[in-house]
Amino acid sequence: FNEYEKILKKYNSFYKIKKNTDIMLKAEGKIGLLILMEGADPIRKPEDLEYFYKKGLRVLGLTWNKENNYGFGTDKFGPLKKDGYKLIEHMNAKKITLDLSHLSYESFWGAINTTKLIPIASHSNSYFLRRHKRNLTASQLKAISNKGGTCGLVLYNNFISRKTTVSIDDLFY
Repeated sequence: FNEYEKILKKYNSFYKIKKNTDIMLKAEGKIGLLILMEGADPIRKPEDLEYFYKKGLRVLGLTWNKENNYGFGTDKFGPLKKDGYKLIEHMNAKKITLDLSHLSYESFWGAINTTKLIPIASHSNSYFLRRHKRNLTASQLKAISNKGGTCGLVLYNNFISRKTTVSIDDLFY
């Protein structure tokens, strides 16, 4: 967060997005920064979320492939943990968007069924196109869509295809 603050102070071409109306700003020549934390490990307990919210956190992914206090990442199988449910409740209250990328299949379902906000998967590809543990199944993608959410692609060759040379055409079926 200190690095983001340095960027915002040093370069006047950026501004911090803190609320929905900030996204709509038509600031001449300015680029909005939406602060996302990939993996909630720095949040020691759900109540600590307030500190990060004040720093500008607006999107939070619970894990980064590994297991932590909140759930299981794609490197392990396991459900959302008790503190994961509590953290999402705090996120709901603060209107912090849930990023479902990097969650295990089981933790994903606990998380998406707990959020009251529109969830996203900021960087997750389709399991249908490439059977990889980091990619989302059709039922997961549909669940995100059914809640009004969206998914961003991750342009990492191994998540797209088994081929050694990958092109943008490999992302489409």
